[in-house]
Amino acid sequence: MSITQDTPVGTIAAEYPLATRVFSRHQIDFCCGGGIPLITACAKQEVDVDKVLVELEAELKASSEIDSKNWDQAPIPELIEHLLTDHHVPQREEIDRILAMTQKVHSVHGDKDQAMFDELLKTVTAMHTDLAQHFLKEEQILFPGILDGNGAMLAMGPIPVMESEHEVVGDMLRTIRRLTNDFTVPEGACGTWTALWHAFADLERVLHIHIHLENNVLHMRVRNGE
Repeated sequence: MSITQDTPVGTIAAEYPLATRVFSRHQIDFCCGGGIPLITACAKQEVDVDKVLVELEAELKASSEIDSKNWDQAPIPELIEHLLTDHHVPQREEIDRILAMTQKVHSVHGDKDQAMFDELLKTVTAMHTDLAQHFLKEEQILFPGILDGNGAMLAMGPIPVMESEHEVVGDMLRTIRRLTNDFTVPEGACGTWTALWHAFADLERVLHIHIHLENNVLHMRVRNGE
């Protein structure tokens, strides 16, 4: 596939997993916003589309990448197992850890910026609850239904619901980024505070990849009758 400024972001990410590194670098939404053309996505982030195209070309020449497998071509059962093992399991553990750290930092340092820390704790708590419920729906309803060959029915109801919930998580991630000033660690922050800001940045990265694999790869393939 030839990448142009008119190619949808999600299509690029599905075809070339290495491209997600460039998108993350420029905060280009390739998961929930994967349906828009590259030029539109770049305009939203006020970045030159030609610059991004050059970076994409360079990135795709890279010889190694931890998760460079083209899941658009992998068997669907293998993709689902990857989502369960490499995303649901570690992300459950990580969001538990992040909530605990947020509670600790809020308790110790909340008075330094009470409004910010209150909203941050509220957002992380809501995300913790929403992701737990979301993962269960996928594990108990969506994924088994796909493996049983009920894709046509799922495409009419459960899949749109899952994608709507992905949008909510995307909004929460944007709120966390705003509250933390793009994950900028404040001067004098303690070790836990520093670790929390770094954890937020990594959580955003892995959830974007996770949501992309579901919205733009798994769900798309199910809708196409695979």
